[in-house]
Amino acid sequence: WKIDGFDVVRNDRKHKKGGGSAIYIRQSIDYIPRQDLISDDALEMVWVELITKGNKSNVLLSSVYRAPDAPDMYFESLIDTIEKAISEVKMIAILGDLNYDCSAGVKDETHPISRLEALFSLQQIINSPTRVSKTSATIIDVILTSSNARVVTSGVFQTSFSDHFLIYTKLNIDTIPKKH
Repeated sequence: WKIDGFDVVRNDRKHKKGGGSAIYIRQSIDYIPRQDLISDDALEMVWVELITKGNKSNVLLSSVYRAPDAPDMYFESLIDTIEKAISEVKMIAILGDLNYDCSAGVKDETHPISRLEALFSLQQIINSPTRVSKTSATIIDVILTSSNARVVTSGVFQTSFSDHFLIYTKLNIDTIPKKH
């Protein structure tokens, strides 16, 4: 999909139909695609670095998709990739469909998202259901951030074009306009 005024950085699924991940970035924002952070080609993930004024607090932003039937090694590869990103000492925000329900009563210290939060000092900030059917309401689309203080707002937009609702966040970052 093309959206006027936005660039897209994407990583399409390579061996199956569907899936993949993408990030749309306003064309006026300077950024660097950071696929070098991905430790496994099987990860359906995109990383970009948003360039901030003075390069002092650049932000690493990621979009990720984990299929419900992904093998356990997928999660271990995801951990390796996040470890690379965290080592750069930048704020990170990871948005996506990880297909692990984070609803209250489901998530405990052994839950995969809880594990990511504990390992990397991340906070999952989506609290409303992102996938609703006649029989269930789950939070399987998440936003994990290393700096909740920079989150201005976040939430869930109900849509009718997908079986998932849209998740969003607005971060307090001072980006540099792109040079033309």
